[in-house]
Amino acid sequence: MKFPRRNNPDTSKSVSDKSTVIDNEFITLTGIPLEAYDYVVNDKPAIEWVMERQAVATGGTKGGNKGGEQRGQVHQRRQGTKRRLMDHGTRSMSDFHIGFVIFPDLTQLDFTGPLQVLARLPQAVIHIVAKSDAPVPSDCGLSLVPTRTFANCPPLDLLCVPGGKGSHRSHQ
Repeated sequence: MKFPRRNNPDTSKSVSDKSTVIDNEFITLTGIPLEAYDYVVNDKPAIEWVMERQAVATGGTKGGNKGGEQRGQVHQRRQGTKRRLMDHGTRSMSDFHIGFVIFPDLTQLDFTGPLQVLARLPQAVIHIVAKSDAPVPSDCGLSLVPTRTFANCPPLDLLCVPGGKGSHRSHQ
């Protein structure tokens, strides 16, 4: 994944166009509002964090091997280490644990909207976490059933806390 380059008319320098992300020759995301970069994960914009986690470089060059790697080998750089990937290009990443904290009177759409999106991420493992394993009523009366409690939840890579009338009470 990368940003395309464009010329800055003020400085005549080539700069990254952060309103567009190119994943591959078939997938390009356009029209990304610059405000999207205000969302931060691990001290960097969430979009750039995801791009970094998905970064892939192929080993070797057309004319020979680079760094002793076999031709066609693919590596992913993740947290300073290289992880070997399968030759056909599918990523062999570890699971990405996402936790959704639920509490009485949460706004159901604030929970289920992000859940629908994040559950489709590759290697996503979703945990619906509450104080106990009892059903939790939303602000519209829909009961939500946790899959984990605070006591038995595994370490999470991402924590999502939805909004709602009960959110102020849940921070206690």
